[in-house]
Amino acid sequence: MDNVQNLKLIIKRLKKYQSKSGTVLISLYVPGKISQVNMASKKISSELAVSASVKSKETRTLVQSGLRSLLAELKSIKQFPTTGLAFFAGSDQFGKLSTICVHPLQSIKADYKCDKSFHTEQLEAQLNSGLSSCIALLDGSSMVLGEVQDGRRTISQHKTTVLPKKHGRGGQSAARFGRQRV
Repeated sequence: MDNVQNLKLIIKRLKKYQSKSGTVLISLYVPGKISQVNMASKKISSELAVSASVKSKETRTLVQSGLRSLLAELKSIKQFPTTGLAFFAGSDQFGKLSTICVHPLQSIKADYKCDKSFHTEQLEAQLNSGLSSCIALLDGSSMVLGEVQDGRRTISQHKTTVLPKKHGRGGQSAARFGRQRV
């Protein structure tokens, strides 16, 4: 199964989660930079401290268990992909805690939401991407091939070359070139 079909199935599964007991479903998008991973860990830790003041015991317990599972999941990842990761944590209608880690198709923006449903907008936008254009840039010494899609640009190849000059030695055209360049 290809990545697009797999992502569609995951989004469909995430849409089924609905909370009746408050804002207990956590969506966390972490870009693929180490500094962003550290910031996400700090954000979860601070949210864990804030969640201690939630009045409803059921909501507090569910949010804290979801945040703890997200923190453990973040710490367990050894190599972070360049496109980042999307994490979803929460309890289903039977009370079973689930943590789902999704590898996005393209780079994502940092985001954290705790709500009655999972926020999958960034992943859905990757499925509904617009037209892509291939661009080739050439000059005398290099070539760049790339793709532009929805404001994102991706460089796929960059090559440089040394081209020989048209006339390396003088010969019959040396005097004519001398007159033209003066």
